[in-house]
Amino acid sequence: MKVKVELYGTLRRFSQENKKGLWVGDIPTGSTINDLLDIIGISKQEVSAVAINNELCDYNTEIEEDDDMVITLVTPMSGG
Repeated sequence: MKVKVELYGTLRRFSQENKKGLWVGDIPTGSTINDLLDIIGISKQEVSAVAINNELCDYNTEIEEDDDMVITLVTPMSGG
C-alpha cells in the first residue's frame, strides 16, 4: 500500500528528491510504524512523536490502508 509521510526537524534528511519534508512509498499491508521506520531507515531514537491523520499513535500501531492518510514524524525539540 502507498503511504505519505511528513518529516520534520532532522528527519527531513530522509525526504525524497524534489519532495522536501516528504517521503512517499509502498509498504506491505499490515505494516506497523516500527516497520515503516525500518523501511525508511529511521531509528526510533530519532522520533519523539508519531501521528496518523493528526492522531498520536505508538510504534506498534498497524497502518491501515487509506488513500487520504498522512503519517507525521517529529524529532525531539529543545529550547532555551
